[in-house]
Amino acid sequence: MKHYYPLLVILAKVKKLIWLCWNNMVTLISVIGRAVLVDGWRGFKEQARQDQNGEKLCSGLSYGVKQQLIVFQWALTFFVLLSSTVTWAHINAKLLVLQGTNAELGSVTSSTNIIDKTATNPHILVITIGDGTIYYNGSVSISVSLPVGVTAAEPIKVSLVRGAGSNLGDVPIPTFPTSVSIPKNSNVGYFNVSGINTSDAPATLVLEGSGSGFKFNPGTITIFNKRIQEFMSISANGDGIHDYSEINNIEKYPDNEVDIVDRWGVLVWRAKRYNNRDIKFIGKSNQGHPSKLSDDIYYYVIRFYDENGELNIFKGSLQLKSGISEH
Repeated sequence: MKHYYPLLVILAKVKKLIWLCWNNMVTLISVIGRAVLVDGWRGFKEQARQDQNGEKLCSGLSYGVKQQLIVFQWALTFFVLLSSTVTWAHINAKLLVLQGTNAELGSVTSSTNIIDKTATNPHILVITIGDGTIYYNGSVSISVSLPVGVTAAEPIKVSLVRGAGSNLGDVPIPTFPTSVSIPKNSNVGYFNVSGINTSDAPATLVLEGSGSGFKFNPGTITIFNKRIQEFMSISANGDGIHDYSEINNIEKYPDNEVDIVDRWGVLVWRAKRYNNRDIKFIGKSNQGHPSKLSDDIYYYVIRFYDENGELNIFKGSLQLKSGISEH
């Protein structure tokens, strides 16, 4: 018996090896697998004599005979990970099957049942339906998504219904599918909603979802009976909120022009192809010598040609507040 380490000593060495070789776990498993399943106990004993701290065990063991394998049957599961062909079939809360081949062992298979506790985490079992806006007889793409970092192990079917919070008035019920799926290995799915609003007031569609085991956050779709929606007032202080005049959906009509004049009717800003990105009003004049404009009430005119070639004109006022920063 003097030729063998006690089992507890061997396990202590293995534990220390795992800590020392954490950054190279595949190499560590290879060493343990070969030492235990092929070379036997003597390799651990003689190499440990060579370095009592266990720091060089990761470099490989090559001694001994094949024996005492039953004591280390647990190593089989780790050893198959070293095979040249490994199949990992994983489905939430089901069976994990590992298959592999190795020159010494031939073909091996190991399996274990997995209890996926993450599948019962209420913070993960949440699906959010996105918001959107429909302009003048149009449509919008809406998302259904899991929390950030969570993906579906299998397709998730989400049933969709019009929620009680909808405010459609005389507007026909918008068109949307009765269900949508989040694909396997994905975080999000998409569907289209289309609608027509014939009144001047915006209509609101609330979409609610249902599905086994999930909590759902509803989505809100606003439907306008016009082609653009302008938010022109500015408080350009660099906080990212109302730092420029925003004209929603104007990108759909690139043949556009925007004029802004002061209270005396003097043109202070003009641009074509307004797009809310590189062409946008940020409270500075672009006429004559560009400069910051003073706090005041200004007036705008938006002109664009629609999909039918007809000229559309929107007029209104905007307020420019202090806090404008130079760019």
